[in-house]
Amino acid sequence: MKHVVLLLFGMFALGADAYVMAGILPQIADSYQVSIGWAGQSVSIFTLCYAIAAPLFAALVSQVNTKQILIGALGLFTIANVLTVLADDYILLLLSRGLAGVGAGLYSPLASAAAVQLAPPERSGRALGLILLGMSAGTVVGVPLGIYISSISDWRWTIGFIASISAIGMAALWLRLPGVAVKQVPTLRERVALFKHRQVKNVMLVTMILSFCSLGLYTYLERILLAYGYSKPMAFLWMWGAGGILGSLAIGFIMDRYRRPKSIVLVLILLLMTSMLLMGPAHRHPFTLAIPLLVWGAAGWASIAAQQKTLVEISAEHAAIAIALLSSINYLAGAVGTMIFGLLLEQEAAPSLLPYIAALALLGAALLHAVRVMDRRSKASVPS
Repeated sequence: MKHVVLLLFGMFALGADAYVMAGILPQIADSYQVSIGWAGQSVSIFTLCYAIAAPLFAALVSQVNTKQILIGALGLFTIANVLTVLADDYILLLLSRGLAGVGAGLYSPLASAAAVQLAPPERSGRALGLILLGMSAGTVVGVPLGIYISSISDWRWTIGFIASISAIGMAALWLRLPGVAVKQVPTLRERVALFKHRQVKNVMLVTMILSFCSLGLYTYLERILLAYGYSKPMAFLWMWGAGGILGSLAIGFIMDRYRRPKSIVLVLILLLMTSMLLMGPAHRHPFTLAIPLLVWGAAGWASIAAQQKTLVEISAEHAAIAIALLSSINYLAGAVGTMIFGLLLEQEAAPSLLPYIAALALLGAALLHAVRVMDRRSKASVPS
């Protein structure tokens, strides 16, 4: 497990990069003289490129070993963030965020697959949870710290801070990571082939809805909090991130102990939906609002690891492809969520209504997943 820890620097940087934007969007909007909704599209382009990077670039890296791909991906991510710091107009900002998404999209799924290989079989759930812990730590520590940096200087210094963490991650992998016997980044054809399996399709569809609601809505959490009347939302961002830490820590042990990831996912969907529904009624007092935010962070982060474990159980021999596909679906849906919620805000929708829209979508996910849990044929594996 000690080698899995080496992967956490990169995941920390990815987590901070993906979620710190929610706290610095107003500054970015001011810098480029655009609206919050348009500034939010910098998150969309990052997550969209994240989603499509690995399958599109699989052929280019097919002859490179896993360690070199991980180091190269972090290198691209670091350079892209430096370009973000230097971007002097909105178009260059979007281009640099897209490049950062490519680097992140190559690194994250391969890091998860490598973690499974580096850990003993009986600790695979904890290994996946540990990888998510790195990303969620990037939110609970990196995001508030990044927002603080931007408050005393400029948002560009925040992105520079993230670039420095990813550079440290590169050095750690170069010096200490051993060779990892993971199948190379799956091609687009290999990923599409997985959709022939009915249970895989269900996992991906449910994950799309989860990510649409959780990742997409989080980008505008500050706007929602402002609509609730909280002019200083930092503490609430901490609560969401703290929930992510707790969820990432707990889910590995829960999965290794109970070994029922499908049932666990259903509970997590219901918890996430409940947290969205309770945000409105709970917002009148800071303490009561903090509770659904904590649950949102915990359930949102934990559900991804549980879905990864589900795919491993469906077909262990296709684990690398399945995890990579899930990662792409996760961030693609997050990008779509960011775009749609941003467009709703551009059409002057009340920010306080957005959690209810997300809760309605999650109800659909719960129904889809409940059918799958009760389906005895779900034990069928992916054909080779």
